[in-house]
Parts: sequence; C-alpha cells; structure tokens
Amino acid sequence: MERTGPMSATEGGVDRDYALERVGGDRELLAEIIALFVGDCPRLLRDIEETAADADAFHLAAHRLKGSLLQFGAFHAADLCQQLEDLGRESDLAGVPALLPALREEVDRVIESLEVLAGE
Repeated sequence: MERTGPMSATEGGVDRDYALERVGGDRELLAEIIALFVGDCPRLLRDIEETAADADAFHLAAHRLKGSLLQFGAFHAADLCQQLEDLGRESDLAGVPALLPALREEVDRVIESLEVLAGE
C-alpha cells in the first residue's frame, strides 16, 4: 500500500497515529471500532480460507479484510491481503497456501496491538 506523507512509528503492525487520525483523535470511537473489528476478524479470516477454491469469492474476501486493516494503519497485513486479492483477481490460487500463514500471524499481531491501543 502506498501512503502519502510521513509514517509515524508503528508497533505490532499498527500505525497508532494514523488510526487516531482516521477518527479525528476520538479514542473512545477508535476503541469501539477496534472492538467491532476484533469481533469480526475471525469471520473475515474464515471467509478467506473457505473461499480459496473460488477465485471471485476469494478476491472479495481478501478485499474486505484489507479494507478493515487499513482503518488502523496495518499496512503490512493489508499488503498481504492485497497479494491474496491479486491472486484471486488473476484466478491464480496456487500461491495462496504460502501466504495464508503469514497473513494469520500478522493479523494476530495487529489484533494484539489493537487491544492494547483500545485500552489506552
């Protein structure tokens, strides 16, 4: 993902300043959005895994997770989703099994960081 402007320091795959900027600095609103994402994330990941044989559905599932991750400045995880999305768009799903563990690991890091951020 390309982003204009300087990046703030990231921790655990999340750009805290970017995430706060997206909600106008409202930490309470950010905590609510984090709670929704953390609750929905298992389904989003499951959708990706379960649609890995259907290129169109897989592409859309990866796109949905990518959009959610971008809210929090989780650019590395979003990049992994973009790679998966591209594979689905190109109907070339052979590379999917190699990327899924990396995505799951990165999303776990993001969730851990978001839970800390929500508690601040």
